[in-house]
Amino acid sequence: MRGAVVGLVLGLVVLIVAAGGRALLRRRSVVAVRRRLPAAPRAVDLRETFAVPQWFTRRVALLDLPIEPTTLWRRYVAAAATAAVVGALVAGAAASVVAVVVVASLPFVLARMLRDRRARRVEAQVPALLDTVGSSLRAGSSFRQALLEAANSAPPPLGAELAPVVRAANAGGSLAPELERWSRRTPSPAVRLLVAVATLGLRDGGPQRAAVDGVASTVRDRLAVGAEIRALSSQARASALVIVFAPILFAAVAAIADPTVLAFLVSSPIGILCLVGGVVLDGGGALWMARIMRNAR
Repeated sequence: MRGAVVGLVLGLVVLIVAAGGRALLRRRSVVAVRRRLPAAPRAVDLRETFAVPQWFTRRVALLDLPIEPTTLWRRYVAAAATAAVVGALVAGAAASVVAVVVVASLPFVLARMLRDRRARRVEAQVPALLDTVGSSLRAGSSFRQALLEAANSAPPPLGAELAPVVRAANAGGSLAPELERWSRRTPSPAVRLLVAVATLGLRDGGPQRAAVDGVASTVRDRLAVGAEIRALSSQARASALVIVFAPILFAAVAAIADPTVLAFLVSSPIGILCLVGGVVLDGGGALWMARIMRNAR
């Protein structure tokens, strides 16, 4: 019982300190601004105190979920608190800390796992975007106008990637710097080809229909080759998934079949060392195999 109480206190302290520290920093900035402005009555908005952090918003954007980041952030904090309480009640303080760490790492793990899938979806939408640009050019539009029309009509996630470019155009700015930043942010061959032809079209002008059509054809050929490579390497990816998740599944089954195994892993120094070592080695192997498969593509 004492271990459960300690675990519960640790989990709640971590959440309270994180939320309190952020609220304190925000309150200090608000007070500094209010000192320079005349006092005015204003209702307190709790959403400002528990605003979604930028790191969370960036990683949620990679998941392409039909849920607002604010809603996900609240559920994320609630899940961390629940994990701390359940871990403390079930197996003590050590399990509570492990549960909080696992839940806290989910956005980072999922964003890394799904980053390649999002990049492939962006690449798959590039040829259609170039086709739209080519159609607008053949209809007599300028390259800037054709590119903006295609960017406005692009579906997600490509449309979300091109949103800064559209905002820069609406503000009267240059498109080339935003395209270059997008190319650096998204290291994809298809995106680099798109940015190259767009930069040349915006800078040099003139007839660009042949260049746009040629780049669209090249991107389609590269995507076809990539799809064939992924099909040929599907067995290797399946084997890698089995190797990564088999130890986790075996540990879960063993803990359910024999509760003393779980007690040993989370309550004894040797068990905690084995648990941490297994997680580190399994995670390192997963990253290594993912890198090998990524280089093969």
